[in-house]
Amino acid sequence: MNKLDFFYLPKYISYNLISNLLTSILIFISLPIYLQIMDVNDFGFFCFVYVLLIIFKIFDFGFSATSTRYISQVYNSELWQIKSKNLIKICEVLLLFISLIVLVFFLKFNNYVVSFWINFDKFKSVDFDQSNLKIYSLILIIFSAILFFKLLSTLYRGVLYGIGEQPLFNVIRFFFELIILLSCVSIYYFFKSILLLYFNFLFFVFIETILYKLIINKKLYFFHSTSFLNGFKILYNNKYFALNIAFTSFLWLVTSNLDKVFFVNYISIDIYGAYTIITTLSILPLLLFVPIFEAAFPNLNNLYHSGKIKTFKQTINLLIKICIIFMFVCLITYQLFGEVFWNYLLKDSTNLILANEIFLNFLLGYFLLSFSYIVFTILKIKGILKIHSILTAIWTSCLF
Repeated sequence: MNKLDFFYLPKYISYNLISNLLTSILIFISLPIYLQIMDVNDFGFFCFVYVLLIIFKIFDFGFSATSTRYISQVYNSELWQIKSKNLIKICEVLLLFISLIVLVFFLKFNNYVVSFWINFDKFKSVDFDQSNLKIYSLILIIFSAILFFKLLSTLYRGVLYGIGEQPLFNVIRFFFELIILLSCVSIYYFFKSILLLYFNFLFFVFIETILYKLIINKKLYFFHSTSFLNGFKILYNNKYFALNIAFTSFLWLVTSNLDKVFFVNYISIDIYGAYTIITTLSILPLLLFVPIFEAAFPNLNNLYHSGKIKTFKQTINLLIKICIIFMFVCLITYQLFGEVFWNYLLKDSTNLILANEIFLNFLLGYFLLSFSYIVFTILKIKGILKIHSILTAIWTSCLF
């Protein structure tokens, strides 16, 4: 049976939404835990690396979205598995090349980033000396390996979505998010070593990525040979789609995270940690809206390109109504319990004032951004992303 049939759509949305909600809960739980157990400088650096991982998603360059779109279009057609593997192969090679460039960058500039860019608090931290800076520098070098496996995971997510294996991906993803949280917290709590924390993180990200690769090989038949040249042709034929996705993602990620990259140089690491928590928790709308339309994308793409326009429009309208309901529930919940939540999480009066002043603004901004993602999904399906790219560029310039 075709796993991209409309029949499977509710199941895919449910799995994707539940997985993202559970993952969001883990994020909401983990940041306060790290805040409580970590040294002030370790936590600030931890937040900085977390932001870097988000921003460096731009190096996906639209490969994952292109894989989802292309594979869902050719799904069950003649030689679709070979075509899919060719596309995956070229994307893997390019991501490896990009990660090596990041490695070279941090090998050369890690000392500058750690010693001069991040505003560490050398008075609040116990026994802060040059050895701490060397550990942070080493973590930035390890970061390139973590980035590579994270980019591969994103690519493989796009592939698994394209072949209708969203439930399997989301189950595995949540399992590893939980294991990573528990193991990293335990390691830091008992050993007080942020370096061991990141080695542990790298290990589990590596295992997770390998597992995705094995599943894809099984679904696409491992014995099929791949052609680097044919994969390049497929990517070249989809270049405008991939470039528009990359450009739009670049604007989104930079606009929503560039402040954290600069603030780490201008504000104390203590306030920076609180600011990162506040702005991270405010992305809840994206964690609700994006998984719904991300899960629906392969099915909607298949409906649209199969000529089932009426069903396509009805599905879009239903999903938008669900998103609006989520928005009102979130806003009402925050009005009722927001102040209590911040008082529990942030003890420092300065951080409490910061949370009360900026969180709601960020939350409303991300809701507006989430609705624009719905438009983005529709344009992505139709393959006309130029309009969205232009509007995003205008929106970004206004924010700056």
